[in-house]
Amino acid sequence: MNAFLKAVHCLALCLALGGPLFWTCIWRVLDTPDVHRATLQVWQRVRFGIWLGAVCFLLSGAADLLRAAHQVIDPTDLESLIQFLIGTRYGNMTLLKILLVPLFLMSVFWLSTSYPRLAQVCAALCGLALLSTLSLTSHAAAKPGIVPVLSETIHLAGVVVWGGGLLYFALLPWKTIRQETETYGRLLWKLVERFSTIALVAVCLLVMSGAVLAFLHVYGFPAFSDTPYGRILSTKIAVFLLTLGVAGWQLMRLGPALKRQARTRILRTAYTLLGRCAALVRIEAVLILGAILLAAVLTTLPPAERPAQVTHGAWDKTLGAWHVHLTMTPRGDRGQVQFDIALTPVHNQQLPPALQLFVHLRMRGHDMGTLRRAAVPIAAGYYTTPGLVSMAGAWEVEITLQPPGAATLTTTFAFAAATGTLDQDRNRRLELAAIGASLLAMLSCLLGLLLGALAVVTLWASRSGRMSGWATPFGLCLMVCGGYLVLRVVLVDAYPTTYLANPLPSTPEAIGQGQGVFQQHCAVCHGRDGHGDGPAAAGLSPTPADLTAAHVDDHTDGDLFWWLTHGIAGTAMPPWQEQLSEPERWMVVHYIRSLRRGRL
Repeated sequence: MNAFLKAVHCLALCLALGGPLFWTCIWRVLDTPDVHRATLQVWQRVRFGIWLGAVCFLLSGAADLLRAAHQVIDPTDLESLIQFLIGTRYGNMTLLKILLVPLFLMSVFWLSTSYPRLAQVCAALCGLALLSTLSLTSHAAAKPGIVPVLSETIHLAGVVVWGGGLLYFALLPWKTIRQETETYGRLLWKLVERFSTIALVAVCLLVMSGAVLAFLHVYGFPAFSDTPYGRILSTKIAVFLLTLGVAGWQLMRLGPALKRQARTRILRTAYTLLGRCAALVRIEAVLILGAILLAAVLTTLPPAERPAQVTHGAWDKTLGAWHVHLTMTPRGDRGQVQFDIALTPVHNQQLPPALQLFVHLRMRGHDMGTLRRAAVPIAAGYYTTPGLVSMAGAWEVEITLQPPGAATLTTTFAFAAATGTLDQDRNRRLELAAIGASLLAMLSCLLGLLLGALAVVTLWASRSGRMSGWATPFGLCLMVCGGYLVLRVVLVDAYPTTYLANPLPSTPEAIGQGQGVFQQHCAVCHGRDGHGDGPAAAGLSPTPADLTAAHVDDHTDGDLFWWLTHGIAGTAMPPWQEQLSEPERWMVVHYIRSLRRGRL
């Protein structure tokens, strides 16, 4: 029921906002006196669609409000319902819709007769505000910053422009158009070409904003198959691509054929082409409706922003005379895992009672300062030990067997972690400061912008006739590639302080003061020299990080400041924001950097 209400709400908005757009920007621009009969029929359908969309938008919005209110209050209690309307964002947006829809209708039907330009501006502003009411109650509104909401608004605008216009295109009086082929055949190719140009802009907006939203709401490619949100999103993308294929066929093949027919005027051929055009437009409209329904379903599911925990894993290997079965099980907190090892002799020999088994969990290509642990025997041939996956990436588990009086045996098991303890509180966000983080990032953005500029030129040339129509898909591919190169740099998993520069200069005085703070508060765990060997380190699990190891250079000053401020969940690292002032924490960051530089 929830998804149905959301789908009706979005479809109604497409009808309400798409009607004036189709009438003003597509049909009326091409209207001539000899097509007056079709113009009257088109206006009747557009007017009915606008009214129907506006009424359904208000009714479905009110029904959705009652559904949302029912989850927290008794909607039959008028006082509580009024408080919900006034005191919640959902209620405020519903009130705003009730105010904006009449203003939108007045602009379209009444103000347009006396002040057409003013009416268009008012209708556009009301439409943009209505789009914002949806984006401000979406998943994007829960994200920090303006970028998620702006991306959602742009995405909805693309849906309204392409989907709303396409619905009215499908509702054209095709019977009248085909009956008077000689009159309307000359017009239709212009209609297809103009609508295709506007739809192309909408598709570009959909692709770019959709890429941003997908990055914000989906933690990675595994989520597309492992989570309900990802599977529905995958289906929606497939429907979108299928719709794009139908639209591309109409743009690349049917449009030019209609243009040639307008010159040759062979009525039988024109009649056939008009029938194909009507069929393709209706198929495209049905696919758009399917995509809107899938998008509505997405709004009812929690986004796959981050995996809930490390994925369960099991591996088998033969190690010398032993068969090793390793199982990795999540322990509830993100990053916390438990390893269970079962040893089975290959040749039925007895298990040596003094056999020792060690487990070393470490990150590949990224020294996290982890230590080898002795597994605890819980039964004959069965061992267990806890572990901590500290961050997303490629990991491996090294199993070492030390039989008494025999050679040491070692093997490794590799796995990929989608999250870890250090990823706590990270949010996907737009960080322009990430461009200057490295030379590779700057070059990637520069190349992406160049490809984007080339894409715009290519699309403009193909639509203006300076290049073949087949340059359009090439331009879209260039835009996708350029957008990817830029977005992969500026859209990152980061803390709010990740790309914040240290406000204190790295002077001997600042480093000295940071050393004093470190020795007083941090050395008990991390050691006087930062090696993670302080007096309290032996009793901690996991052990404190070695702050002189290479992995420190992989984190920004802002990352270190965040962990000093908020601590690290699942570890013994506490938050220090109450004990240490902000300048003191930044000075400690300078001192940690000096520990690493001193070893180089």
